Amino acid sequence: MKERSKQNQEAMFALISQWQASGMNQKEFCRVQGVAYHVFHYWLKKYRQQSDGDGGFVPVEINSSQRAPWMTVSFSQGCQLHFYEPVEVGFLRSLLSLSC
Repeated sequence: MKERSKQNQEAMFALISQWQASGMNQKEFCRVQGVAYHVFHYWLKKYRQQSDGDGGFVPVEINSSQRAPWMTVSFSQGCQLHFYEPVEVGFLRSLLSLSC
């Protein structure tokens, strides 16, 4: 990867991390940051493709003494997401757009 392209990728991946932590929807975040929506989506796709190399998930250990899940989402591939409290619809939509 060329140096300039690598710098662009690092900058955009950092911006994607900021968006994920912001709680804003994508269009609002792009407007506030002054980034074209289609450019943001191009880099988000690249970011997700890179993340898919390791499955896109990190192992999480849950203490077995915790209460039962509030909701479980089961994917056809066998993956499951357990939620122990209600989550926002936008957050759930972003998770469901990923594949396991």
